[in-house]
Amino acid sequence: MLAAGAATRFGAPKQRLLLPRVLERLAETGLTARATVMAFEWDTLERLRRLSASVRLTGLLSRRRAEEIGGVRVAVEQLAALRANDLGIERTLLSADAVAAAHAAGLTLGVWTVNEPEEIRQALAAGVDYVTTDRPDLALKLRTER
Repeated sequence: MLAAGAATRFGAPKQRLLLPRVLERLAETGLTARATVMAFEWDTLERLRRLSASVRLTGLLSRRRAEEIGGVRVAVEQLAALRANDLGIERTLLSADAVAAAHAAGLTLGVWTVNEPEEIRQALAAGVDYVTTDRPDLALKLRTER
């Protein structure tokens, strides 16, 4: 899987030009099926979904944003309404409830950024679908030990 972040600091006018280009480049390079576009700003995901029914979208959720909107369950509902595919949560938000809510809504769930062996083990044991880590060698080793 190829992960691409959608930078939105450029504002709406430039974003209107940038997002279609992102989708075009993915298509031109044959990577659409292997890519997921990730964004903290969910209006970006909404725009991308309007442009493409097939691009894989991941909403990223920090602890601060989760507190602002009312928690992980609310985030799951919002992403499901946007027809996103995945929820990527800050590691401090990982719980059995978060995993259950995401999976019940048909979202895959990832956790970021887990680098310590015990954090990776806990994330895998909790049932996340993927981890974001600076230590892919360690994550792969621990995954095969399970």
